[in-house]
Amino acid sequence: MPREIINHQRFKDRFVKWLRVGATVGHAAHAVGISRSQAYAWRDEDQVFSKSWAEAAAAGNARLEDEAFRRARRLFPIRARSR
Repeated sequence: MPREIINHQRFKDRFVKWLRVGATVGHAAHAVGISRSQAYAWRDEDQVFSKSWAEAAAAGNARLEDEAFRRARRLFPIRARSR
């Protein structure tokens, strides 16, 4: 594998890891040292990366939703209604 492709793959792998923990595309790109436009270009040209991106973004969004719900429940506890 040419060195350039290997280096790109390392960036892609790290980018996907950031998405998986709930980072935005901009934050993930910044964290790995690429531009948002580069990330989108790779997504458009690489089907495997595109699929990984979609799966990671879904997992990251679910993680953020779970955390938001957990925090909301702590602030506004749900109590059983008495009759």
